[in-house]
Amino acid sequence: MGQRPPRGCGGGSGSYRDVSLDNALYFSSGSEVVLVDPLDRLVVAHTDPGYAEPLAQAIPLALAPASPGRIQTSTVAQLAQLQQGINADLGALLRLIGWVSLVLSALSAGTTMFLSVQHRSAEIALRRSMGASRGSVFRLFCVEGLGIGLTGGVLGAALGIGLTAVIAWANQWPLCLGLQVVSLGVGMGLVAGGGASIIPAAYASRRDPAQILRTV
Repeated sequence: MGQRPPRGCGGGSGSYRDVSLDNALYFSSGSEVVLVDPLDRLVVAHTDPGYAEPLAQAIPLALAPASPGRIQTSTVAQLAQLQQGINADLGALLRLIGWVSLVLSALSAGTTMFLSVQHRSAEIALRRSMGASRGSVFRLFCVEGLGIGLTGGVLGAALGIGLTAVIAWANQWPLCLGLQVVSLGVGMGLVAGGGASIIPAAYASRRDPAQILRTV
């Protein structure tokens, strides 16, 4: 707390200036009552660049020197850092959910293709008996898996773009979706489909056609 120094105390037209008060805080008696009121109050103070943090440290000591801990202060920089931390944590959580969903989708696709191999045993035996090699059977199921993965990636990317556009329009945000993000989504679907088809394709290529025809 303090009072402004009187002007014109140096004689002539000059004015007295105490440089030790350059960084002092001045409050009126009315504002002092409001600031130290035990009720919760919010006061916003605008400072010059670089003075926010020193001011946040000095205000509790100036208003309540006996118990400065009961006065909470925060700066815009601290709030910005908190927001950045929250955004980073949410981004990491969403990435983890995305990877888990991708792995589960690949396992589900692999299980579905394995069941398809079981149901198409007669087709596999017919192809092998007509001269198809194990490699051709393996490539056949791998191509099917890649096709399923590509279709899923395109549909997922289209759904993601649509939802993002709707959310951005509802909140009046600019739509920021680059070609790299869309291509990554389609590529991950393609990789998941191809990876899920390897084991079923290998199983189908190694089956004995004679054994299959005996059990059909």
